[in-house]
Amino acid sequence: MMTSAERNLLLILARAMRGRIGVAEWDGEVDRLIGEIVSPPVTGIGPIGVGKTGPQNPPPGTRFDEEGVPIKPLVDRTPSDPPWKPTHWHYRGDYYRVIVRSLRESDLTPMVTYDNQAGVAFTRPAQEFDEVLANGRRRYEPIK
Repeated sequence: MMTSAERNLLLILARAMRGRIGVAEWDGEVDRLIGEIVSPPVTGIGPIGVGKTGPQNPPPGTRFDEEGVPIKPLVDRTPSDPPWKPTHWHYRGDYYRVIVRSLRESDLTPMVTYDNQAGVAFTRPAQEFDEVLANGRRRYEPIK
């Protein structure tokens, strides 16, 4: 997915290539956008020492929208909830917890619903979830 800075950079470069704007008009804007892409601004998190509440760094597994704003988890956890404990490790390195195995109503396909530590839930067919990849490893390896 392309960020807004990447999209704006492409639009500026496309206009420049078509001769619609001159170099003087876009030179500083291109530098600014490239700076945002290389080190995007973190929004929604207050600077250290200013007294704003909230974490200085988002928790691992936090997802961001196109503007770099953290996506609010679908499920809010409260202090009384049991601690999140992963049940599976994804071959790319993330941890997930299986919530439920179920059947899709329309065709009775076995499904797996699982979430990450940030509370974002996913559903995929059990056949995909349990599949063994070409390298012999499972897509989601159970944690023992």
